[in-house]
Amino acid sequence: MEKSRSLKRSHFVRYFDLYRRIRYTLIVLIIFILGSNIPILQPHQLNDKVNVFNNLGAAAMGGDYTNVNLFSLGLGPWLTALLIINLIGFRNIDKTMKQTKQEKQIKEKSATLLLCVVQGYYVLNLHVKHGPDYIEVMLLSLLMLIAGSMMLIWLADQNAMYGIAGPMPIVMMSIIRSIIAGKGDIDDLSPLFWLIVAVLLMSSVLLLVFIERSEYRIPYVDILNISKVQKNFLAWKLNPAGSLAIMLCLSFYTMIKYVIELVLMFFTDIKMKDFQYLELSHPIGITLFVAILFLLGFFLSKLMLNPKKKAEEFLKSGNYFAGISPGKSTESFLNHQANLISLFSATIMAVIIGIPFYITLLIPQVFNEVYLSVQVLILVYIAINVVEAMRSYLYFQSYRMLLNKYW
Repeated sequence: MEKSRSLKRSHFVRYFDLYRRIRYTLIVLIIFILGSNIPILQPHQLNDKVNVFNNLGAAAMGGDYTNVNLFSLGLGPWLTALLIINLIGFRNIDKTMKQTKQEKQIKEKSATLLLCVVQGYYVLNLHVKHGPDYIEVMLLSLLMLIAGSMMLIWLADQNAMYGIAGPMPIVMMSIIRSIIAGKGDIDDLSPLFWLIVAVLLMSSVLLLVFIERSEYRIPYVDILNISKVQKNFLAWKLNPAGSLAIMLCLSFYTMIKYVIELVLMFFTDIKMKDFQYLELSHPIGITLFVAILFLLGFFLSKLMLNPKKKAEEFLKSGNYFAGISPGKSTESFLNHQANLISLFSATIMAVIIGIPFYITLLIPQVFNEVYLSVQVLILVYIAINVVEAMRSYLYFQSYRMLLNKYW
């Protein structure tokens, strides 16, 4: 009887804490929705011909460029800043790991603020027209955009500590809002086209779920466990970067696009409507986007697998791989295995996301439909990662009492 009560109490504690975190995430989403409905520009100042890819990039970061509101910049500046800093630190991981929390925060906030200014000016330049009060409108609107972005970053950070899945629920809500707002573009689709899209989407989703749930297992010898029944193996996910690679790619690519277009606008006579090379309706733009997605997918996967650190753990524990000497040989072996996994992950991501955009080069009339399909695909992928985060949290809670006993 006492054991049964203990199990029920443990079950209640596990799920009560999860529900508490879900409630916190829902509060964050409510604040996000409210902030997204606080306009910065008047309706007559808005440009209704904002580029489709700009909308996709903004929605994937929690932003919105069609209606300039408090959270229009989204999490893009922050995630791009983190990406740039981590890629720079990737060259010397040991030095990066020794940095203090204050040093990291100073770098992140400085880079985020700079990118907020660049992205905010670009967004406002899409809508605000030159006039007698142009400078005042730009400065005040830019200040509000930066403040809103900083607030959204804080909300995402708080959700990572007290809620579920960090910034991902915000991004999911943003993509859902974008899909609903663009529903008018898909009213005239034929049933045959919907069938083809549904089959392709379902195939892609099944492939993503399969990859997300699959592991690459490398058997090793545990010196403390010599059982012939229980096998020991190092388990690595086939897609370590997950949806983070797509989100960061969209953010990084759009930031590159903004910077190049702003440079051309200030220092050349080229008009933005004539510069279409970086759009996802142009072969160069699609190829560059897919290349960045591939490279980010590879390096992010490699960063998360961290074969060097894993080799050090094996050296300290005394565990080893059959036929592989400890130390440098183990590190070289794990590095090779990590390269294979990262290459596979990056290739799959580039193919799944890139092929729909290349299809639009052959059939330009279906660009809006492909845009919708990519949004749905990204949404499903992020949803998979959110569910995985909840599963991981419940798994951790299962051992909470044991961990609290020794911590």
